[in-house]
Amino acid sequence: MSYTIAAAYIRVSTEDQTEYSPAAQLAALQRYADANGIFLDPAHVYRDEGISGRSAAKRPGFQAMISAAKRKDHPFDIILVHKLDRFARSREDSVVYKSMLQRECHVRVVSITEPISDDKTSILMEPILEAMAEYYSVNLGEEVKKGMTQKALSGGLQSTPPFGYLAEHNLLVPDPATAAYIPQIFQRYADGQPIYSIARWLNALGLRTHRGNHFENRTVEYILRNPVYVGMLRWNPAGRSRRDFTQSTIITARGKHEPLISQPLFDAVQRRIDEQKRAHPYKGKPAGVSRKHWPCGIVRCASCGATLILSGAKYGSYFKCNNFIHGRCTTSQHISYIPLEDAVLRQLQDDVDTHCRFVQYRAPRRAPVSSDSSVQRSISAVQRRIDRLREAYLDGAESLDDYKRGKAALEAQLASLQQELTPAVPSSQEAIQSAIQQHIIRVLSILSDPAASVEAKHDAASSLIESILFDRDTNSLRIFYHVA
Repeated sequence: MSYTIAAAYIRVSTEDQTEYSPAAQLAALQRYADANGIFLDPAHVYRDEGISGRSAAKRPGFQAMISAAKRKDHPFDIILVHKLDRFARSREDSVVYKSMLQRECHVRVVSITEPISDDKTSILMEPILEAMAEYYSVNLGEEVKKGMTQKALSGGLQSTPPFGYLAEHNLLVPDPATAAYIPQIFQRYADGQPIYSIARWLNALGLRTHRGNHFENRTVEYILRNPVYVGMLRWNPAGRSRRDFTQSTIITARGKHEPLISQPLFDAVQRRIDEQKRAHPYKGKPAGVSRKHWPCGIVRCASCGATLILSGAKYGSYFKCNNFIHGRCTTSQHISYIPLEDAVLRQLQDDVDTHCRFVQYRAPRRAPVSSDSSVQRSISAVQRRIDRLREAYLDGAESLDDYKRGKAALEAQLASLQQELTPAVPSSQEAIQSAIQQHIIRVLSILSDPAASVEAKHDAASSLIESILFDRDTNSLRIFYHVA
């Protein structure tokens, strides 16, 4: 005897207090299932509480339900919802997901309070209900925004309290544990201390942001830019602004809370920040610009494990710990690219000369499910690059030397990928060392070639080296190799 198996989807937002509670929705869904001979599987009851229905991507319960529906075993035949607007309040999301469920999973969405027949009238009725749900959602959002805007203009609190404050009865009050640090933060910066130094000072004291995170450059700058500390409240009705508070939509109004610093100190800090940004404008890496040096992305800090990134106002000639730059690491691990590259080449040669008896290596991080297909796709991509390189050489677009160097780098990468398809890892330490030694020799020939491109060297090094740990205190580095 066959019967219909159902999943249940329950959603309650915080916008409408008249909505059925999760328990009430589940009870109603269970009654409907019992009355219609449907088995409601307790293992497939999905909930999103306190989450708007405007975006399906931001609802974890919804996404878990969709993933379950896509399983090969097809655990349920229908999805029961109290109303269609519980499933989605966006017509686009509703159409996309219901169509996908019906077409790929053979799963229907059933509203227990809006019964829609299977005849042709459903073609008209269902879109009308979805449009009404979307209209309600948009209108409600606009009304909520109006209320919040008016509240902001009158100095009302709109968000979580910033560092240095607590919220009591919808008002900001100084936090006894952290408020005293706010004047020190502003004074240190006004006296010339850099932002990253202030971040490290706060972290060394064991302090954390109001979200419980370590301080870094951007969080300290956010504090320094926030007028809340001179008695103002700031709010953006347009939503998140990526901390760009120059937008015309920003509302700033006099608050009802106690200031923690003086207006002259705040103004002095703003002037220094503006001067610093004019003197050192941020220059993002243009799209398509290749890396400057081949160790980029491979070298890591021995203290915290963060990547050493290129730093230098003009040439980017130094590798520095990314966490140190942002105030999250206490050790200044930095080294010029020339001695770094020389040290890596020397270490590689030493490992070859000692037959890799003292090398450090890490086993490949394989997925629990076979990833041969993804490796095979990578192999095919490299082979296509080799074919294109050969065609470029035959067409005269590449010189013979460039062709040979590019081919050697790609073949080294191809050999590494092909080894991943081999299930057996060398069983003995001697075999592992021999395999690494041969790989080092191939890579060294590319890294030592002054005519090889930076990209070719980087690809070759990445095929061999898992990571390089640099320790400035001991002026040493450790290379960890891949084991194919």
